[in-house]
Amino acid sequence: AIDLRPVIEALFSPEPLTPEQIEKATDKNFAKILMKFAEAKAARDKFLPVAEEAWEVLAPALPKGETKEDYGIDE
Repeated sequence: AIDLRPVIEALFSPEPLTPEQIEKATDKNFAKILMKFAEAKAARDKFLPVAEEAWEVLAPALPKGETKEDYGIDE
């Protein structure tokens, strides 16, 4: 989805799309990739409060000096 970011941003710009952006935006996979990305982001955001709550419960049991980042929790 990273390579689609310029196209997505261009869709919200008043400037006309470039030929390359038009090609990417009309590709049948564009919508599929965008939908999958949106679903993944929504699932992550929905799960984040559960992960934060679990961290609060587990943190006291972990060795001192351990951080959320050590366990893949970045927010």
